Amino acid sequence: MKIIKYILSIILIISGIRAFVENNILAGFIFIILGILIIPQLSIVLKNRFKLWDKNAFRYTLYAILILGAGATLPKRTKAVAKQTPTKSEKIRKEVRSTHKSKTCNYGGDDLPTIPSLVAADVYLNFENKGFKIDKQIKNEYTSILCTLSERKIKYTVDIEGCSPTELIEITALVLDYSGNNLKETTAFFGYVATLQYEGAEPEKARQWVRENIDKDGAEITIGSVKFNINFKTRNSKALTLQSIK
Repeated sequence: MKIIKYILSIILIISGIRAFVENNILAGFIFIILGILIIPQLSIVLKNRFKLWDKNAFRYTLYAILILGAGATLPKRTKAVAKQTPTKSEKIRKEVRSTHKSKTCNYGGDDLPTIPSLVAADVYLNFENKGFKIDKQIKNEYTSILCTLSERKIKYTVDIEGCSPTELIEITALVLDYSGNNLKETTAFFGYVATLQYEGAEPEKARQWVRENIDKDGAEITIGSVKFNINFKTRNSKALTLQSIK
């Protein structure tokens, strides 16, 4: 029991120090006082000097009042505030989307259609957050961004190609399944890639199509102005390609 009281005391004192740092002075003061009062040695001294302190009902009532008082002084954080604070990826996407005006771009001498309203940040930031390694090559003539993640039995790759970060012409997701027994993981990965948000996208329809066609080499579907295609590169390697057709 004493060990529990020591641990609780330390937690409360640390909470008090943190409250001081965050400029919640009153809450910090209450937490520290409460933490000190719970220390077993001090509690014994108080019991010897004050008969009232020897009564459990009195002590626990005081503890409860102090905890409630500290909680009441802490600032309220609402979900609405959290929604109003844009994340790093949202800021980048907003900035690059504002420059996305071209519906075609010159890629290798050919005038090719771009995937509508989809920009590089929409793709690679999602995978970067999932632990993928990002290799970006952004030139005047082209943009090529490779996202890779290797695990013990499977390797995931997402290749983003375009004339610029705001003019993408093709997204290719590739899975190398070393054992050939990870169809569930491959389906989940392709399903996630298929839900990329572009103008005219139907994420759930695309995900369902992946589930139904994951074992069909050459399967195709067009959603909006983007063609989806599944190809088997080798016995243990499959690719999902998204390409604009307008």
